[in-house]
Order: sequence, then C-alpha cells, then structure tokens
Amino acid sequence: MSTDRIAFASDHLTASFNAQSFGGLAWAHDWVSDPALAALFQTLPGSSFIVNGATPAKDSALVSAGTELRLANGVTLLGKFDGEFASRASTYAGTGTLRYMW
Repeated sequence: MSTDRIAFASDHLTASFNAQSFGGLAWAHDWVSDPALAALFQTLPGSSFIVNGATPAKDSALVSAGTELRLANGVTLLGKFDGEFASRASTYAGTGTLRYMW
C-alpha cells in the first residue's frame, strides 16, 4: 500500500485553556490484486491449505481530525475522528478521552 498525506495543526491559547486542533487527509492505493494466501503447518506434512480474503479497494481516502482541550486544572478533553472511504467500503471511528493529571 502506498499513501500520500497532508496534515495540519493549530493552537489556540487563552488564560484558562489551551486548545489544539489537528487533522489530515491522505490518499491510499493498494497494490493487492489477489488476496489468497497459501499456508501450511511445518510439523504436519501435507497439511497445506489456501485462505481467501476479501479484495481491498484499490483507492481510498483517509481522513483524520480532532481537537484537544487542556484546561488549567489538569483536565484534558480529546475528541478524534478517523475514517477510510472507498468506492465499495467505508470505515470510520470516533474516540473520546478524558484525562486528569495531578
């Protein structure tokens, strides 16, 4: 798989919090055309078999974006989105984090 990526980050400072926004866009190209895999157990002669997988999308867009908010009292809030979008499939996920440091 090969990818090309563009990323950004931005900071916002005030007296009570520090916010950082971040994100990125990428294009991914997968070179796999035959997802079959031949496997065998080395200690068991004649036990070879073939595993067939789903053919991945050739081209897909990768997206990532989020914001981290650091409050003055040691609390950090983080929200993040990650996604992979192609013609036949899409995968996306969100993450939320609450962190306290003392």
